[in-house]
Amino acid sequence: MSIDLAKIRNSIGSLSLTRQLPESMRQRFVISMLGVGDAAQGHEGDVLFTENDKSDELAYILITGEVEVQKSGMPSQEVSAPDLFGEIQQLNPEGVRTATLRVKDNAVLLRFSWNAFFTLALTMFSEQEMATLRRALEDLAWSHTV
Repeated sequence: MSIDLAKIRNSIGSLSLTRQLPESMRQRFVISMLGVGDAAQGHEGDVLFTENDKSDELAYILITGEVEVQKSGMPSQEVSAPDLFGEIQQLNPEGVRTATLRVKDNAVLLRFSWNAFFTLALTMFSEQEMATLRRALEDLAWSHTV
């Protein structure tokens, strides 16, 4: 599988989360995601996580393609790249997935662990910048719950 590194870098830079960060943090955020992420090909129907499953710390950045987000009691939503999924479990005290995420068509994903990301981020960002990053994650999580 051939995945264009420039496309991955541009997609991470285009995330609403990244755009919310101060300019001084954006490039380091992209570099940190590239450092902890593994590119993967998603195929139509692949389930990335299931609602109410205990969280496994994995998250995904959708680089290309579409996914379907299914949440009990709500109509399913189709979401196009770029977007980040799996951030809500960072804020959920129960540590469970709040939706099912299924690949809608073939997609390129960047799969990463939140533990690995935060371990690396602590070496790249100041305490104040980490607080800014956490606020941006909270904002993203709220946008995904609406």
